[in-house]
Amino acid sequence: MKVKSLQINVLALLFGFAAICFVSKADANNVIYSPEGQQFSDQNGDNQDQKNPKRGSATIKWNAHGPTDRSGKTTSVVCNSSDINIVYVGAAHNGVWKSTDGGRMDWKKVPVEGNKNLYVTCVALDETSNVLYAGTGGDFLGQGIYKAEGTGSLKLMPGTEGWADVYKIAVSGNKVYAATSAGLMCYTGGKWEVCTGKDKDGKKVEITAPVKDMSINKAGLVIIALKNGVPFVEKECYISKTGAIDGFEYKQLSTDLWKAHNISVTTSPADNNVLYVVAANDADGKIFKAFLSENQGEKWEVILELSSGIDPLEGNGKNINNIYADPTDPYTLYIASRNIWKGKRYASGPYDFGLSSISTFERPAIDEFYLHSNVRSISFYESYGNVLRQAYVATDGGIYRVDMMITPAAHLTRTYPAHNFLTIGSYNHISANNKGWLLLGTPNLGTQAIDTTTNHPFSARPIWDSQPAAKQEISEGMGGACAISLINEHFYIYSQSFIYRS
Repeated sequence: MKVKSLQINVLALLFGFAAICFVSKADANNVIYSPEGQQFSDQNGDNQDQKNPKRGSATIKWNAHGPTDRSGKTTSVVCNSSDINIVYVGAAHNGVWKSTDGGRMDWKKVPVEGNKNLYVTCVALDETSNVLYAGTGGDFLGQGIYKAEGTGSLKLMPGTEGWADVYKIAVSGNKVYAATSAGLMCYTGGKWEVCTGKDKDGKKVEITAPVKDMSINKAGLVIIALKNGVPFVEKECYISKTGAIDGFEYKQLSTDLWKAHNISVTTSPADNNVLYVVAANDADGKIFKAFLSENQGEKWEVILELSSGIDPLEGNGKNINNIYADPTDPYTLYIASRNIWKGKRYASGPYDFGLSSISTFERPAIDEFYLHSNVRSISFYESYGNVLRQAYVATDGGIYRVDMMITPAAHLTRTYPAHNFLTIGSYNHISANNKGWLLLGTPNLGTQAIDTTTNHPFSARPIWDSQPAAKQEISEGMGGACAISLINEHFYIYSQSFIYRS
């Protein structure tokens, strides 16, 4: 392309942007709407300057423009144990969604009191009372914990206002536990209380340090892991064997755990005595150590460590480190980070994690082993003998329903990704031309295009890579600045680590 042509295209984009700004300014008035549709009164002009509007005007009507076939960062998933077709997911930037057909096509957003948009970090379902809980925070400042009864709207739970991050929610009997940036909280008797226990010296302490992870077994035992980086706080675990909110006791796993970062915990659904802890290495995010306890945390043994040469965290453990015990086999453990790894005990001693993960994001999306990168959450449904596990998997590229082969070898068959699931949420950059075509630089799905080459206006496609030999399309990672020419609609510019043009 000649430099002169490029200059003309850039000037056309600038003039188009100036025209849009002029129209928005001309229509400005004192009635203001947020992106969530909330109305703000501006009688005193505090929120709007006629020379420099801070919000869109009331004349702008927002309509969803997709894409419905591409989903963004999905932080959590939980399915109904008696009906695999009922599943709830939390989106990092776009609230809670529910499907009643197993995630195939029927997704509806769970309404929120006040029509707020929630930044969801975790969801939990109390099937006994049919109550849904959603924690918030993550990429944006938290909005507390929201609760929906039956088919009702999500409503803010009093006492959780101002909680910056809610990392995990779990229900046990008449108690609701929340691992938060403000510590370990328990909702009981109609109010939230801070949990207490004994530190390593036997001194009574309130657990007000950030709690990164938590798990509760069927007998009510609660294990928590404190968040890394808190000064003067041991980076290890507390356990309450009965679930009593004042019964937490410090547990030392090893004397060198100060070298670890981002500790995760889980309990076994199949054996109330079995607990797991996995710690990432503080230096490089690789596996530091994985621990097993067969007596409710009284004694721990190492089942995997960095010296083994096997790294299920794939150097991503400081970012994502999630673990899950198999629903029926207490000695099968899943470690999720970039991909999913399966470890199993065939004899006493270290676990066998094989040589590779049971899923991968480095193959084409049509491959049965493919899952989008960064596995945030797994919810198991049921097992068929000792052969198959069905599960929902939440990733940075949306929700997937998968079958996990257990024997004779580790294997994953991706059933399908979810469609009509609008959680792409936020964008690093958006560009449009005068035909309504869009380029979307996304946080987790590369650069996507909505134009006449797709199946319908609400469908997006990844932009082709300049070197498709290793991977045919860019659908992972951060999409950057992008633009469509107003003169030639087929001229695209997009950027990631380099600048490309089509």
